[in-house]
Amino acid sequence: MSKRLLKLSLGIILAAGILLGFGFKMATNSAKPNSQPSVTHKTQQTKHQSANTVSAKVNVPTLMIHGVGGTFESEMPMVKQAVQKGYSQWGLVVHVKADGQVTTRGSLKNKPNPIILVRFDNNVAGELQDAKWIKNVLTTLKTKYDVTEYNIVGHSMGAYAAVYYEKYYSHEPTSQNWINSSH
Repeated sequence: MSKRLLKLSLGIILAAGILLGFGFKMATNSAKPNSQPSVTHKTQQTKHQSANTVSAKVNVPTLMIHGVGGTFESEMPMVKQAVQKGYSQWGLVVHVKADGQVTTRGSLKNKPNPIILVRFDNNVAGELQDAKWIKNVLTTLKTKYDVTEYNIVGHSMGAYAAVYYEKYYSHEPTSQNWINSSH
């Protein structure tokens, strides 16, 4: 159990740095003064420069899960920053109806690290119900878009729902990083 919590914590820290745009530069080996750092991020750039991203993998979508009473707008400031800084692109909008039925709009094709905005029509159902709906969302994403790796950013109750999903419904080994974007 503690190994899983350590992995979860490291994933949260890494994903928060990526999505929130914290710039960092990894130290280079002093024995190799001319070697390049393995990961860099430019915090200031001109229009003609491209940002180096922290993620070594591309095409790993990030699901944005709103909190209780939330909507798409709840996650918009963070999503806009990630897109503007070049860390990700707009991907899908996912609606989850009160009966658990999932509909999607958009595309993941040729989009590095796409954002998937998830909207629960019943946005006051609670974290246990939201966790069941996250399972439906991930099943739909796997079936329709072949998504097997993903990150989840949960705001407030959305973070609880993501953790409950992991505890009760996640039985397949996949690459997951969790972020609690609570206040």
